Amino acid sequence: MFASPLRIRRVASVILGLGVALSVFVPTRARAQCEQAKLVAGDPAREQHFGAAVGISGDVAIVGAAGGSLPGGPGAAYVFRRYGSNWVQQQKLVPSDLQEGSVFGWAVAVSGDTIVVTAPGHSTVNPGDGAVYIFRYNGVSWLEVQKLYPLDGFMGWHLGMSVAIYGNVIAVGQIGDSFAGAPESGAVYVYRWNGSSWVQEQMLAPPDLDYYDHFGTSVSVSGNLIVGGAPLNNQGLGAAYVFRWNAGTWVQEQKLTRSQGEQDGGFAISVAVWGDTVFVGSPQNGAPNYDPGTVLVFRNDGLSWAHTTTLTASDGGPADFFGSVSAYGNRLLVQAAGLPNPVTPPGVVYVFQSEQGQWVEKLKLTAPPDVGQYGGFGSAALGDRYSVLGAPWDDDACPGDPSCGSGSAYIFDIRLCAPVIPAVSTWGLAVLGLSVMVVGVLLLRRGVAFA
Repeated sequence: MFASPLRIRRVASVILGLGVALSVFVPTRARAQCEQAKLVAGDPAREQHFGAAVGISGDVAIVGAAGGSLPGGPGAAYVFRRYGSNWVQQQKLVPSDLQEGSVFGWAVAVSGDTIVVTAPGHSTVNPGDGAVYIFRYNGVSWLEVQKLYPLDGFMGWHLGMSVAIYGNVIAVGQIGDSFAGAPESGAVYVYRWNGSSWVQEQMLAPPDLDYYDHFGTSVSVSGNLIVGGAPLNNQGLGAAYVFRWNAGTWVQEQKLTRSQGEQDGGFAISVAVWGDTVFVGSPQNGAPNYDPGTVLVFRNDGLSWAHTTTLTASDGGPADFFGSVSAYGNRLLVQAAGLPNPVTPPGVVYVFQSEQGQWVEKLKLTAPPDVGQYGGFGSAALGDRYSVLGAPWDDDACPGDPSCGSGSAYIFDIRLCAPVIPAVSTWGLAVLGLSVMVVGVLLLRRGVAFA
């Protein structure tokens, strides 16, 4: 018994509507849920550059504002905590010995109830030798508990150009260190929690460092591994050094470089390590004067570190400077700093995910419309669920002024942006929606034909 033409047309209309919903509404809804919150300082000000540095751990996000709100840029850092579905500013952090020009908030990191904030322009003994401040949460507020600086006679300057924390280990980069008499060769200082305080454990400085290598420009810690970047080492091409904790000391395990055929600089200006994988950003990599950028992935096979793959943006273009990395678990964020233009804000972030041993680009996060023309993403940090993306050139404090730089930051729920199980991805639902639409159209035509 055949259905009536009217019934066929009704069924077709329902199916067609369902297809439209799947193909259009589902992707839009997923993106809306993915973007959780916009963070701004409780006291926004011009040239504050809130969002120039970011960190996240669980439900706590830390945002550096190295410009600060006073002349000379003493800087500040802001702590946000998630309460239900809201991210609320919990506290503004400033050091007990605040100085103009200290750029407190240049680099930040957080792990559990410990926050680390650097001030590479701070003058402790010598001008601009730098300092690192530790804050601990006591259940009510964040308290400054310790100030770190090198114990080797302050041979360098700008301690705190980079920082990373993992459990009871903190690694801090100091690009101005002069190891073996080579000015600005750089170093990485390692501090360990001994149960009551943070104690300097070791200074890392590869023996082949040379003048102005700037080792310590980037640093990352994971488990028993520390990776430090020296973007001017290797005759200006850059190198990354892997250190492993072994028998009570940090031992240099391997030096990672690019192929000598790749002549662009900037390799290791950003590094990340997670488990047995090291990611080395190379934002200036590409054809001469092209600079789309790449990320080189190295894996440890139990014997050595080998270059396994090179990641690029699916839509990479000139001067994208793709290559600032942040890793957690099987996910990787890669920021492309980009250049501003009248249509698109600078800076986007790509989300990669490891699937069956391959790193696959899952998502591209662009700055929301309210970020302002020059306010695209300029920093990124990845946690177990959430990511925080800084937009230090946002203009909330002075709308429409391209040099405002008050800054902002955005929280994204990466699990909603890039599902762990990609079989039911947003695009898969979109394709399913289109298929359902086709069925609906065919049924509608059949209903008309029988009418």
